[in-house]
Amino acid sequence: MFGPDPHFDGPKCELIPLVYEMLFAFDPEALKEGKYKVIPWLAESYEVSEDGLVYTIKLRKGIKFHTGNEMTADDVVYSIWRTAIADWTPIAPYLIEPKPHFLGKAIKDVKKVDDYTVQIILSTPDPWLPEELTSTFFAIIDSKAVQEHTKELAEYDNHPDWGYTWLYKEAGDAGTGPYKIKEWRFTERYELERFDDYWGGPPELNLPKPEFKYVVYIPVNEEADARLKLVK
Repeated sequence: MFGPDPHFDGPKCELIPLVYEMLFAFDPEALKEGKYKVIPWLAESYEVSEDGLVYTIKLRKGIKFHTGNEMTADDVVYSIWRTAIADWTPIAPYLIEPKPHFLGKAIKDVKKVDDYTVQIILSTPDPWLPEELTSTFFAIIDSKAVQEHTKELAEYDNHPDWGYTWLYKEAGDAGTGPYKIKEWRFTERYELERFDDYWGGPPELNLPKPEFKYVVYIPVNEEADARLKLVK
């Protein structure tokens, strides 16, 4: 099972950031010094209204999903509202109205201004919003691909699954990250392949290109099992 929505198993927590990205992230250079600095990632820049209730976010252009589709404001709006509505996301209800607020904060609305600009409207000022949006709960996904694979669940009164079946049970991939899913056998083997059309991260950081063609994660339960797999 895989996807940007939170399920707290080991491989997902470690591999999700290789496949999915967020509007904001912690500066990798600052992290090396033990500092936490939030910077725009898929976002290019942002402005906050004087009353602190409206965040206007400019998106970077030319970023491709693993499907080949370009990321636009439509994907950002869909991703945030999908997190708000999907029942399996545990933290979003505390951030988004009309459900209970987290520390009195809430996202009231998300709007597309143009193809590369979105606005997030809050019910109360939240200076920590960029930091909160670094969470993989708010990963930006390919809205076209997910909607094409959305199914209605009979066991839930035909409520749409928001791509859950495709992303989790069929190893669907709707990310922009440096690696794409190659093989995903739950509890057995997880293999990612380098995404050669990766945009490279914020150009001002001048990040190196991913060195490894593949990333393979094989879960082990016992030390003896780990040794045997290393020998093989």
